[in-house]
Amino acid sequence: MLVCAPPGYGKRTAVAQWLESAEESRRHVWITLDHADDSPETFWAAVEQGFGEVGAADDEPLVLVLDGFDAIRSPAVLAQIADFIAEPPPLLQLVLIARAEPVLPLGRYRISGELAEIRTGDLVFDMEAADRLVQRVGGIRLRRSDLERLLDYTEGWPAAIHLAALSLREAADPGGLVRGFSGTNRHLIDYLAEEVLSSLPLDVRGFLTRTSILERFCGPLCDAVVGTSGSTMLIERLERANLFLVPLDDSRTWYRYQHAFRDFLLDQLVATDPGLVPRLHRRASDWCERHGLAVPSIEHALAANDGDRALGLIARGFAELAATGRPAMVQSWLEAIGDDRIETTAVAALCAARVAAMVGDRHGTRRWLDVAGKLGHDGPLPDGTRSLESAIALVRSDFGFDGVPDMVQSAEVAASIETNPSSPWFAQARLNLGYGRYLSGEPHHSIPPLEEAAQSHAAMPLVRILALAVLSLAEGELGRVAQADELAQAARRAADDRGLGDAPEGSLVSTALGVAAVRAGNLGEARGELERSLRVRWRTVGLSPWPTLNGLLALADLEIGVGDDCKARVLVDQAREILAPLAGEQDALRERLTALERGLAEPSHAERASAESLTEREETVLRLLPGELSLRDIGDRLFVSVNTIKTHTRAIYRKLGASSRDEAIQRARERGILK
Repeated sequence: MLVCAPPGYGKRTAVAQWLESAEESRRHVWITLDHADDSPETFWAAVEQGFGEVGAADDEPLVLVLDGFDAIRSPAVLAQIADFIAEPPPLLQLVLIARAEPVLPLGRYRISGELAEIRTGDLVFDMEAADRLVQRVGGIRLRRSDLERLLDYTEGWPAAIHLAALSLREAADPGGLVRGFSGTNRHLIDYLAEEVLSSLPLDVRGFLTRTSILERFCGPLCDAVVGTSGSTMLIERLERANLFLVPLDDSRTWYRYQHAFRDFLLDQLVATDPGLVPRLHRRASDWCERHGLAVPSIEHALAANDGDRALGLIARGFAELAATGRPAMVQSWLEAIGDDRIETTAVAALCAARVAAMVGDRHGTRRWLDVAGKLGHDGPLPDGTRSLESAIALVRSDFGFDGVPDMVQSAEVAASIETNPSSPWFAQARLNLGYGRYLSGEPHHSIPPLEEAAQSHAAMPLVRILALAVLSLAEGELGRVAQADELAQAARRAADDRGLGDAPEGSLVSTALGVAAVRAGNLGEARGELERSLRVRWRTVGLSPWPTLNGLLALADLEIGVGDDCKARVLVDQAREILAPLAGEQDALRERLTALERGLAEPSHAERASAESLTEREETVLRLLPGELSLRDIGDRLFVSVNTIKTHTRAIYRKLGASSRDEAIQRARERGILK
């Protein structure tokens, strides 16, 4: 048996508890090894002495525990132990306790089934064990949320939990201590310094402290940061030595340090050489930029207090950052850089405007666009837009905070400048133009630019998804129902593939699917999609108002159609409230809203439906709905196709003011048509 884990995981305790358990009746020989035992003579002398002290008979079952097996490094001793394991004495079980992986043929033992292993993951504490330890050592019972926080930070490391519990004895605010507990805790510093760092060579200590600036690392990145070579092999050694490394992928390319250990190392680095920290971050930023890792490159630049470099990286990588839906992250970076520095260049101000728009800050969007325009910029921008004029027009047309006419006009400006099909901004400008024309009540004229956006190989994923969704809406309004449904389904598949199915920015996909379902008579499905589109929009207040209006108006139209005037009126009022303060004339949308309000002013749908009687065939189909027959079964019984039955059920739903089979049955019973 091999028990292998870093310091502080209770290896000895676990083995001792097993040996003392009621299930284990064998006697044991426990030998604690040190470096003095690292020769054949001294090692076997220690083993012989251990057996002598126990006084075991040759035919007695025994457990031999070799504690501190890391002390054995002699090739001669290791070879003899391997031979010993290959042909062990009868009735003897060998247990090795070690911090690091022993240099033995473990793979062979695993394949033969001779090796049982207890590793770090088997020794971590769960909530129950952590709670017991904190109560026993700290004399306090933590709130569950605080205990979860402690367990998450320590990653179940028993020693760290024990040391936190020691600190709790003298804490006036236990919850506050837990929330602030880190690798800089004095008990933890003493433990790690004595148990870990003190036994390591100076070059390894230097590697650990210098790479602690990295949240995640690989060998080449460490080479760049430390200014050396061979980091990949050193990382492999550290992992075998169980030095608190956590692999982040199956190929064991990327790693991180355990949270508490990293904080401890970083504290050691800052204490011994604070001036080195920004230089290390700059090296990390350079390496990440060269390897296309935009986010860590920016974060390391900020950590190096190099705001100008961070701004340049944000500007160059903005298209990618926007496409992955991370505006809050970019906003936090800009806040760290500060308005004073952002106000110095048009490129930085434009980034701030884009982020403000993405988080729904209309005032901030207008402010930063104004700053960018006044500062000016010659030539293309770092993100690939061909000019500042184009970039400003793209922001104005993308979010449309100043009304549909301004949205269309700005999109036309951007489209006239962004003429290179291999640029992502070519597709963005045409999406904005197509959507603006659709909102203006010109579905026919919206289709050409939308098709260009949807077919662009350079389009950002979200741009292509939205182009498909708006194309679906436009085609539906032109009566091409099958094509509209196909486009909406394509938009949903693309959104799901990119993990954008529930992104607020992609709500038009659900709107398009809902509108297509209405036209197909699938009212229950339609309501679900339209409600989903609004639900994801409401999660982020202040976004571009137009997709929200599309969803509200489509759902209100559906509710009026099925006679639920109360729901429809709420939706219409919400749409009116959004539309009222918007700048510019929104004739097409206002006309549609007015038409819905007129529909609500007429006699309720329920009253109209009651006056509209079912045909004889519709009544026949209705009487079969309460059973368990599918629509296909009903068609077979009546000797007609399933499509004919679907046509009859849609008519039944419409006349009864229902949106589902169950609702139609209920309405029919209320009116005495069914008993």
